[in-house]
Amino acid sequence: MPTVTQPPNSIRYYRLLRGLSQGDLVQRTGIAQNTISVLEHGKNKPQDNTLYKLSRALGVEKHELLKPPPQEVPERITSVKAPIVDEMLMKRLARDVHTGTLSAADAIEELRRHNLLRPRSGVVLEG
Repeated sequence: MPTVTQPPNSIRYYRLLRGLSQGDLVQRTGIAQNTISVLEHGKNKPQDNTLYKLSRALGVEKHELLKPPPQEVPERITSVKAPIVDEMLMKRLARDVHTGTLSAADAIEELRRHNLLRPRSGVVLEG
């Protein structure tokens, strides 16, 4: 049975843009590395649940991941992830909490996963 190639997607682009390896994405999403590789190469279309996990881990809307990459994907990005990426993620989380699609506790956990939540000195975060 021939393999059906999907249109190019931006999963790899956003992963590299954020300085993440496929292994990092596995840890953040719980998706198997083989699945991530297959999706990045357009050999399969992501299921909705998988797309949701990837969009949350990469800090972009689901539909953005299905579009062709905005520019050529470099083989390796060595720079630290840009502050604009963190700002986009924080805005999305705030919107999701405000609309009730995400609990505050889940938003805090997401911020911790992205190392964006740091206690002020003398403050201990519970949880």
